[in-house]
Amino acid sequence: MSTLLHDLRYGLRMLAKDPGFTAVAVIALALGIGANTSIFSSVNAMLLHPFAFKHLDRIVTVWETVPKQNENHIKAAPANFRDWREQSKGFDMLAAGHGWDVNLTGAGVAERVEGYQVTAGLFPLLGMPPQYGRAITAGDFEPGHTSVVVLSYGFWQRHHGADLGIVGKSLHLNGQEFTVVGIMPADFD
Repeated sequence: MSTLLHDLRYGLRMLAKDPGFTAVAVIALALGIGANTSIFSSVNAMLLHPFAFKHLDRIVTVWETVPKQNENHIKAAPANFRDWREQSKGFDMLAAGHGWDVNLTGAGVAERVEGYQVTAGLFPLLGMPPQYGRAITAGDFEPGHTSVVVLSYGFWQRHHGADLGIVGKSLHLNGQEFTVVGIMPADFD
């Protein structure tokens, strides 16, 4: 043990003796550790643990394009999606969704949050049922039915302190009332 302490003291004295070398060594170590961490995180996320969806090899994304306007990855018009769903013979299921930035108001301070507007078939297609409550169903889109929302696990943790009592309660998004019907698992993103 005393040899180790002696070697550590000697190493520190040598580093203090040449601050330029010490700075270069520390920067090289920091860059090396940062690069390795970044690469491992990417490989881990994309190859080792990509998404928690069942049958990931059978899920595809379809977009509309307008070649004359050089537009790619346009969200499908609702009427086009309905036609695809009704006429498709090559897909088992079709679901639609698009990004949705909303203002969360009500109790507390108003806040801008990100979400997705999705069709009823999205959660069954992904094979990811909510951890608590239920998913969005076709009945939720019938006229006169209250608008519903499924919360992400992180949102539920941050904004509602992991209170299961939020299921069945209301949230105000863009001035409209939505009933919380479910909470997704932590690994759903």
